[in-house]
Amino acid sequence: MISTKRRERDKYLIDLSSYEIVKIIKQGGFGIVYLVRNKITNKQYAAKVNQAFDDIELYKRCSIREITIMMQIQNPTIIGFRGFSFQDFYGSNNVTLLMDFAERGSLYNMLVKEQKSQADLDYDNTTKQIIMIGIAYGMMLLHKNHIIHRDLTPNNILLDEQLRPHISDFGLSKYFNPISDVFSQSKNNVGTAPYMSPEIIDGRHYNLKTDVYSFGIILFEIICGHCAYPELVNGKLTVLELTRKVVQEDCRPTFRIPIKHPLKALIQRCWSRNPAERPTFEELFNKLAHNSLGEWDDYIFDLD
Repeated sequence: MISTKRRERDKYLIDLSSYEIVKIIKQGGFGIVYLVRNKITNKQYAAKVNQAFDDIELYKRCSIREITIMMQIQNPTIIGFRGFSFQDFYGSNNVTLLMDFAERGSLYNMLVKEQKSQADLDYDNTTKQIIMIGIAYGMMLLHKNHIIHRDLTPNNILLDEQLRPHISDFGLSKYFNPISDVFSQSKNNVGTAPYMSPEIIDGRHYNLKTDVYSFGIILFEIICGHCAYPELVNGKLTVLELTRKVVQEDCRPTFRIPIKHPLKALIQRCWSRNPAERPTFEELFNKLAHNSLGEWDDYIFDLD
């Protein structure tokens, strides 16, 4: 008998012959993201092809989990999921996910442009605040549905035409048990170094608060307008050296501009070494959306 979950999943099966590749958006070890066009409607989408790896059973489980998460969590703050295929555009057995196309690219690209004084004119303080609130709300929904993202980075925050944020890339995401609420990290760390929590780096037990750590780094980068660890970008620091400093020396990004103390304190709580000291995303959303930070003035970007 076919399970209810499988029947629901199969409703999202699509025929890739109805789409044609326009160009490559992004390519990496995980696979390729294409911009594709529906041949009938001419509407454009993003198609993420997950490259199969040696452990086929693990590949299938990870792919099904990613599909299930995207089916389950449908909200404007999460990238829109349109369907999937068990094959890619060339007939190979690589799972392909069809998603909404984010016209303005990733938050990472916008941050890079801002550092070069080339940011889009509408990427202003109001937009930054909307982006932060949107990410917090989307992550609150994920956590309420017992999902840990595990790779929350500016590269995985996509911006639509109005620069509204959409959380994407659930390839490393996991469901967690709200009763035990703890995972053991494998010997192979997952995630992107500047956004990885100390417990992930160190191979210790972790829970949903690892996402909060990542969000704290993202908050810092949006508000301060520069990457968290410039030394990593300019080659003065290696990934191995950074992760060692984060774990052994409690190294965190340096505030180079003065910001309101309540907001600075909130960011520092997010990246606390002790996960129990980090706020929840519900608290973060409420504070960012409703300015409930005590003496915090009306606007996030007011400087001290």
